[in-house]
Amino acid sequence: SLPVAFSSTQVVHPFALTGDSTPDLPHTQQANLADLNGGANNMFVAEANASGVASPQDAAGYYTARQIPNYYDYATYYGLADRFFTGVLGPTEPNRVFDLSAYVGSWNADSTPPANVTAHATVLDQLTGQGIPWNYDYAGSPIGLTADLFPSLRDSTCNSARILPVSDLPAQLRTPGVPSVVYIDPSTSALYSEHPPENVTLGEEWSVAVINAILRSPETNSSAILVLYDENGG
Repeated sequence: SLPVAFSSTQVVHPFALTGDSTPDLPHTQQANLADLNGGANNMFVAEANASGVASPQDAAGYYTARQIPNYYDYATYYGLADRFFTGVLGPTEPNRVFDLSAYVGSWNADSTPPANVTAHATVLDQLTGQGIPWNYDYAGSPIGLTADLFPSLRDSTCNSARILPVSDLPAQLRTPGVPSVVYIDPSTSALYSEHPPENVTLGEEWSVAVINAILRSPETNSSAILVLYDENGG
């Protein structure tokens, strides 16, 4: 049970959400620390309530197989990292950077990252250094590149042929010499990210289309598909 306020005895129990989206709940580092409550991990609703979210009880809600049936199937038949936690206790952009570089220093907010963070090599830079081919496929606009998160990737003329719209993925999979690693980014501007208040059903449909393109390609037997969320979890 989760208290509805920091000094309240009234509680909300976990419940099945009936819709396909929720308001954007607070997820700054400060809000996350309040949620954790020194390890009790029980102040999600109270923090949402304190921040003025329209329906703070949604912090106790979960989606069912009605909204995201394919994700439930994936969790049933494939591996589920149910002890996966966010790399950075905070919002999207630091976690995007941590996802590719495993380093953000003390940066923990959606803002322009400091120079010591952007100077850090990403895993894609490491692949280039080892001669391992890769692509960065995006929908909408590649947030990691347009938001100055990865200038080493964005500004290198050598990478221009590797950064492609995800609509090219089926053709890439049919072409001999598919890169060993393909990083696929739905982007927050494309409505498929599942980041509140976006529709999780649309996000799942997008993910399923990408996964099916891989499973139905000649590369399926030699592929490992990892579906990752860039913040929170566990």
